[in-house]
Formats: sequence, C-alpha cells, structure tokens
Amino acid sequence: MTMTRVAPRPVLSGDGRAGVVVRDGSAYLFQTAGGQIDRLATPAEAGLAALDRTGSRCVISGDDFLALWECGPPSRQLAAVRISAPLLRLAVDGDLVLGAVAAEDDRATLQAWQGDGLAAAPGWVALGPTAVDQLLLDGARGQGLVTGLRGPQSRLGEGEFLARLYDLRAGTWPALWQGEGGPRRPNGFLFPLAGGALGAYDRKALTVLRPAGTSGGGGWQTAARHAWGDLEQVVASPSGTFAAWFWSDGGDDNDDQYRARVAELGKGEVIHDLTIERVGEFPALAVDDEGVPRLVFGERPDRLVICELQSDALRPGTTIDIPRTYQRCGCDLKLLV
Repeated sequence: MTMTRVAPRPVLSGDGRAGVVVRDGSAYLFQTAGGQIDRLATPAEAGLAALDRTGSRCVISGDDFLALWECGPPSRQLAAVRISAPLLRLAVDGDLVLGAVAAEDDRATLQAWQGDGLAAAPGWVALGPTAVDQLLLDGARGQGLVTGLRGPQSRLGEGEFLARLYDLRAGTWPALWQGEGGPRRPNGFLFPLAGGALGAYDRKALTVLRPAGTSGGGGWQTAARHAWGDLEQVVASPSGTFAAWFWSDGGDDNDDQYRARVAELGKGEVIHDLTIERVGEFPALAVDDEGVPRLVFGERPDRLVICELQSDALRPGTTIDIPRTYQRCGCDLKLLV
C-alpha cells in the first residue's frame, strides 16, 4: 500500500506575522515576512500547535505533554509539563493557555494553565460527549469560548449545538454567555473583538454581541449586524477592529475562484475586496490591526506559500520549504513532573 503525503496545515497568529506547522511529529515556527523557519524541539512527537494573537507565544501539545515557547527569532522554550491525556483543541493568549482534554467515551474537559511555568489554573469544566470545534481565548479578561456539537453522536456530526463563554478567573468557571442572540446555524465565532465583544456568524451575516453589564452578568445584547454575505471562514485582527474572510466564488471543481474581503467592524465598511490568485491545501487567513490580510497554504508536503496584499489581490510571494527532520524530539528537554 502506498501512503500519500499531504500538504502541511499552517496555523497563523492573529496578525499573520508568524505561523506554526506540525509535520511528521515535529513543530516548526515560521515568519511570514522573509520566510525564516525554525524547528521547535519538543519532548515527544508534536500533535497540536497554536499561536497567540501577536505571534509572541506558541504552545505545542503531544500525547502527554504541553510546551510553551516565546517566539523569536530566536525562540525560547519557557516550560514543558505533563498532561493526563491528549488535547483536542488548544489556545493561548497572554499568560493563559486553554485546552480541551480528551477523555473516555468521547467526552471532553476544559482545563487551563497559566504563567511562564504553565502552572495548572484552578477550576475546570466537564463538557460531556463533545466534538469541540473552536477554542478562543481572551487572556487579559480571563475568558474562554468553546463551541462545537454535544451528544453521543457528536463525533459523527450529529448533536446539540454548543456555545459557552466561561469566566476562567473564578474557580467554578461560570458561563457568561450560552449562545443567546447568535445565529441558529452558525459557521463560526470571533473572540475577543474590541471591548470584549464577540462575533457569531452564519454565511449571510456577522452578529456582534456585547455584555449588557460590565461583568457580563446582565446578559448580552446585539451591538451590530453586518450582512456582508459569503462568510465561510472569518478571522479577526488582534485588537478585534478588523475582520477578514475568504470563500470560493463558484466554478467547476478544476477551476474554483477564490475571493477575500476585509472590513472595519466599527464602521461596518468593507475596505478591501480582493481576488486570490491561487489557493492550495489547508489555507489559513489572518489580518493585522492595519487591516492588511495574509493567506498561507500548503503547496506540497514540504512547502508553504505565503500570499501578500498587492493592489486588489492576494498574490503568492514567499515560499517556505519545511526541513526534513530525522530526529523528531529534543533530547535535551525535560518535562516538569
């Protein structure tokens, strides 16, 4: 039997300045400006990786470890700790890390770690049988958003829709928001937006919700609704002032056309309406706080392509070749027990 190697799946920081990719159990940090790439040595094979909104911190997990890096160049490992089970999803923001931990019978648990040493944060939430889709984190406010499907058949795409925003600063992790005011069939969520707001979108419109009170205890209310359409995959800038999205503009399977837009949320105005010259495997989009988008995709099993804004299009520019790795794990790294 011949194994087919697929292109890598890049993960970008919120501003698109940096990215991380896991290939053959090794994690690589790359810079979208200039194309520098470096392997981040891990205690064992890497499985998941995530970056914060500004590309300054990276977290990597494997079957039994969680590692935190300060991103360079040069990059520096801050901590590596043991975890009880593999993580299903992972997020980092500021000095806070949030993970969805796999458990028996397709159950999941939310846990958090804090500080440079990845100390276990007090509190946790049992989600039950859940297929977690998104984990979004506001480290400054100590809030985490989890979305997905819940129920015994959730891993098969059947179940009750789940959306919960938790206060991670309280030991009991109370839910601040449970989906009220959002679309019935959302495509995804944006969090945090400017001022601690959150966004929930379906294909037609993005709804911006804000807490009615300063603590979020007074419920959430609709602050804006932007009916821009074609909202297949949407991302927000680090400060939550801009949103960007891309979509397939029809055509047959061999000639799909892709487009992208960037909007300023406070004004509700689209500032860029762009064609995308070429899209490969697992495209990832980001937008910075100046409203400048970047798109990265895998072109072949060992290559990434970075698309930059040029006039009215996102065009391929820098290519990054992922090095071959024969020794996947860093022998000089020790886990904290």
